[in-house]
Amino acid sequence: MMKVKAIGLATNIDDRARNWEEGVKTTGIPYKLLGVGQKFTGWKMRSELYLKEMSEDTTTDIFIMSDIYDVLVNPKTVKKIKESEDSVKDYIISTFQSFEKPIVIGAEKICSHNCSQFSFQNFVSGIFGNDNRYPNAGLIIGYREPLITLYQHLAKFPNDQIEVGNLVSKYPRIFSLDTHSKLFYNFFVSPDDKRFGTALFVHFPGQNFSAAARVAYNKLANTPISSTTQASQIITFCIIIVWIIVFLALMYLIRIKQ
Repeated sequence: MMKVKAIGLATNIDDRARNWEEGVKTTGIPYKLLGVGQKFTGWKMRSELYLKEMSEDTTTDIFIMSDIYDVLVNPKTVKKIKESEDSVKDYIISTFQSFEKPIVIGAEKICSHNCSQFSFQNFVSGIFGNDNRYPNAGLIIGYREPLITLYQHLAKFPNDQIEVGNLVSKYPRIFSLDTHSKLFYNFFVSPDDKRFGTALFVHFPGQNFSAAARVAYNKLANTPISSTTQASQIITFCIIIVWIIVFLALMYLIRIKQ
């Protein structure tokens, strides 16, 4: 019987981390929060802690590497799995193995500053497109030994996500992207209902206002955000995006003139 374990970096235990814990508990798989009480020193720290945990835990076959503060387990998906008389652990294993690759990485549609294929064109097309095709290191699942090899390599880089993107392109026989959100769904601003309805782990980087009411387990779900606050957050986010687009456009024009 294969063993599955979810791990993630959480230097501070707050409501977001507790939400993640509550969600994972509903799946029945073991989990561990790494780096509790430590000072966050960068993404190399995450790679090193992942590597240490996997090296010490020789009994787990499959690890899920998950961001903590902006990732939650989808209760609707858990409910559907349990209603089908399947265990969540078996569902995770069978879905992961359906990719027929030793490592599966969550995919997103936005290619921004920490994307290996970053360009003005890819960034803009991601905002207005629907395809999740860029790797996001916030959600990864794989067999223990290949993951150890991966994180031994990633521990050498300050930005693991950029290097993950490079590796996915270079070694397609090792890596697969969860482009259809079978297990992992990374969404931008507003979730797609179809993807949201199938994914087990939902990643909403910096967008608590869009996801908490749908997938939170504690008071984050019970504290409604006013429409004014939500509108303000969305407007602020859109302004930031516009500024980024303008900046990138100027950089692009400068490069052309040179």
